[in-house]
Amino acid sequence: MLTDKQIDAFKEDGFLILKDYFSEACVAHWREACARRYGIGSIDDWRPGYTPPGGIRPLQIEPRFQLARYGDFPGILAQLGSGAEDGRPNLIFKYPNTEPGAHRLPETGHVDLIFQGSRRRFTLGALSYLNETVPGQGATCAWPGSHKPVWRFFQANPDAYAVGFDNDLRHKMESRLNAFTDYGAPVELTASPRDLILWHAFLLHEASPNAGTRPRLAVFHRFGQALREGEPFETFGDIWEHWAIGGGEKARGPAACAPAGPR
Repeated sequence: MLTDKQIDAFKEDGFLILKDYFSEACVAHWREACARRYGIGSIDDWRPGYTPPGGIRPLQIEPRFQLARYGDFPGILAQLGSGAEDGRPNLIFKYPNTEPGAHRLPETGHVDLIFQGSRRRFTLGALSYLNETVPGQGATCAWPGSHKPVWRFFQANPDAYAVGFDNDLRHKMESRLNAFTDYGAPVELTASPRDLILWHAFLLHEASPNAGTRPRLAVFHRFGQALREGEPFETFGDIWEHWAIGGGEKARGPAACAPAGPR
């Protein structure tokens, strides 16, 4: 379970790294599941030039190693009150770029919006790397504390939360969002395969370039809350209004509602 200090850090920074959270057996199982999914002997055999079929892909994980059931994680979800809906394990990867000067931290970030047609509220992201990830090797970058101004942006612009899969609208929204947030340089969330990274759904983040020699592989999950009939995705009143940890950012005026239905 999380300590009060960890909860306070999560609320302030918008992310939290739990060191040595997973057992070696759990990490080994996830690595083997990744290798099976892509038909290779080991993820260490994944070299530049190998193109897997598709991008983000679900993994087949034994129930005892599924994050939603693993160790005290169900208790952490209940403690945060973020909800336990979905949480399917998916693989993401960042290919190497060994050109000189390739490793520059991203200047802008993005937030993961609700998928079109979803009937759940996305609240909490969880990420774990499948290989040791050090600076310069494709770690996810985050802008500490950016979840709070991002929330205020959507309070003022609730329609921007509903851009869906229209890439042109999404890029325009993210440009406005980054200008509104202006949180300076990000930090690289480096970690080992046994570490678990949690982040608030409205935290600005982006993968950094990978100047290493191997792809950076990671498993990520999105947790959330099932919506009742007619309930909107967000009302943008209080940033923690749907959580159990409370004490968030109050709306600066009447709460605006994001559209309720599929997007």
